[in-house]
Amino acid sequence: DLIDMNHDLLRFLGVSHPSLESVCKTCQQYGLHCKLTGAGGGGCAFCLISPETTEEILQTVEIELKKQNFECWETSVGGNGVMCHDPACGTTSSIPDFLKTT
Repeated sequence: DLIDMNHDLLRFLGVSHPSLESVCKTCQQYGLHCKLTGAGGGGCAFCLISPETTEEILQTVEIELKKQNFECWETSVGGNGVMCHDPACGTTSSIPDFLKTT
């Protein structure tokens, strides 16, 4: 949801482009979240793919985007994300105890 909200804010600021809106609309039709990246203006967008996303959905989205003459690249995000290096966190996990909701 944050990706969608951030993209909407950037669109409101006028840095999106009809081609980026087409990419985001296509991804959203399949439950994916997409946002422009870089300077905007139609150059590039990214789509966050959750672990629950099936290979079938990914293939369908890629086909739909390629029909619209877009290129698709698949990559991964490395690393653990937010980490607490302070002993006050009380854990060595990537999510400190004070941030855990359960």
